[in-house]
Amino acid sequence: FLRELQTQLQPKDYRTRFLVKHAQKLVSIEVKDIAYFYSDGKMNFFKTFDNRRFVVDYLMDELVNMVDPKRYFRISRSVCVSAESIGKIDDYFGSRLILQLKPALEKEALVSREKVSDFKLWLGK
Repeated sequence: FLRELQTQLQPKDYRTRFLVKHAQKLVSIEVKDIAYFYSDGKMNFFKTFDNRRFVVDYLMDELVNMVDPKRYFRISRSVCVSAESIGKIDDYFGSRLILQLKPALEKEALVSREKVSDFKLWLGK
């Protein structure tokens, strides 16, 4: 029981970098340089603050568990954003929010209805 409690209380080690392929080379990207993760079709990507896009070989569920939840929030099934990437937030029909991200995401960055209140709490911390 004590060992289980101790492991729960220990801070989790989150990823600090990702090793990804880019133009036939391996590149190491620091997590702090990643603006957001997103899915497009069956592939997952991340985009850096300097607008570089990389394919990442993990499922979105895996990625969300690898990064610090204080810095990243999964707004929908296909998008996980950093607080620093959010430029503007607007109300959207259906009790959702639409985010303007920096750099821009090719599709709409919608906060799903079920996640709006948690998103507001996360962003307010």
